[in-house]
Amino acid sequence: MLPDLRNLDTELEELLEFEGADLELLLESPLENPFLAARESELEWEELETQPESPAENPFLAEGEAGAEFEGDLTANFSLQEFASRGTPVPSQYRANVRRLAQNLQVLRDRLGAPITVTSGYRSPTHNQQVRGATRSQHLLAKAADIQVKGYTPSQVYCAIESLIRQGKMVQGGLGIYRTFVHYDIRGSRARWKGSGISAYPSCNGSSSGSSPPSASPAFDVARAVVRNREWARRLGWQAHYDEIVRLLHDRPFTPNEEAFAELVYQWQRQNRLTPDGIIGPNTWARMKAALGIASPGSSGSGGTATAYPYGPKWRSQRPPGLPATARTASQSGAALPDIERVARQHNLGETFVKTVKHLATTESGAMYARPANIFNVLPPSQRGGKPYISAWGVFQFNRDAWRSLPGVANTAFPWESTPSEEITRPIRRYAELFAEVRRAGGTPIDAARGIRLWHMQPNGLYKPYLRRGKQSGFSAAWQQVPAKYQARIDRHLRNAGIL
Repeated sequence: MLPDLRNLDTELEELLEFEGADLELLLESPLENPFLAARESELEWEELETQPESPAENPFLAEGEAGAEFEGDLTANFSLQEFASRGTPVPSQYRANVRRLAQNLQVLRDRLGAPITVTSGYRSPTHNQQVRGATRSQHLLAKAADIQVKGYTPSQVYCAIESLIRQGKMVQGGLGIYRTFVHYDIRGSRARWKGSGISAYPSCNGSSSGSSPPSASPAFDVARAVVRNREWARRLGWQAHYDEIVRLLHDRPFTPNEEAFAELVYQWQRQNRLTPDGIIGPNTWARMKAALGIASPGSSGSGGTATAYPYGPKWRSQRPPGLPATARTASQSGAALPDIERVARQHNLGETFVKTVKHLATTESGAMYARPANIFNVLPPSQRGGKPYISAWGVFQFNRDAWRSLPGVANTAFPWESTPSEEITRPIRRYAELFAEVRRAGGTPIDAARGIRLWHMQPNGLYKPYLRRGKQSGFSAAWQQVPAKYQARIDRHLRNAGIL
């Protein structure tokens, strides 16, 4: 009896997946087998990047943090939905697997600085059979993903993963290259293969073949850039504008590690015809300040920095959709800092509180009065064209519902109807209450500073459990139960504020 050759690829893939062999398996690509096509329900990358949380989940649509939470119930940029199988959610017994997979993909996303589309994640047994997948495929365990990265070829993605695995930043596992996507899984043992039509593995040694990521230039020393950026951040003071710089470099909510940040700087330098070294030194910082509308200290206005745009560096002279013409226009960058420090000190809660509030204002708005959110739309539903209602505005980027939750604010009020004094005093009063609440429960000033940041991200989902656990078992233990992605983000803010 002749063997069933139709299942040959499947049998070889099973051997490869479970034995960890370093085989060269020629599997079909989606172009040759329509059953291997991307999920029809896959969200476009733009939607994944911009869809916000609902106000019920988080009354703050703070730039970069609220949006990231909606995207990333697994990590900062990956949701459970992205790994679903044709409408079938990932089973509960595989949730730990898919979370670990997403954490590894998040490392890749941070390295490349670009959105990742998961074309195939978890596969239910029925779906796996339909696509003729291996009967013991890693997809069945929610340990595998077929991915595409915006702006990168499969060869570049493949090389980036290989590099991160060698550095110990991604888990060793299965890595397969196809003509339109890359397969990665977290099996824990090495396996490599290439799909049909791929004649050779990519050259990932920085050669002129063009197969390695464009940022991996032989002339670009990432380690040196990381060290020098730490030095120049202190000397030039650009660390106070870190989040603004990231948005300039990436144009989307994103929290890169130091290596990824240097690579983004390198790419921006090349685009702007500066010497590409990944370092924000005097020349690069001067060009960035001009792009961000930040003037040199003492040039004009309170706080020493200025913007020429009435609606901030994102909207510039264009009034955001639905913002009333009577609303105040944006101030100079940093103009609110002297007033914020004065009001914060009136609460007599110490330097940590003052630094926390000042840095929060800087990261949310550049400490600008009356700054609309970068994503803003308060038009009536009939005029929004299906786009979400986003109303974050002002120094601390409170939206409509968050603003109305503050004491003394009417339930019909909008943040842009406030006076400049109310714009800062009302939020700071709430931050003072939170800080004092954690301190009364036995927390240190650092514990209290973390509490303010958690509340600003998710009052109910993050801050309340943190406070409850802190009262029960201490805030050190409570902090350890905060998801790692929030720990890293918050502590980075505290370091930049000079608190940690």
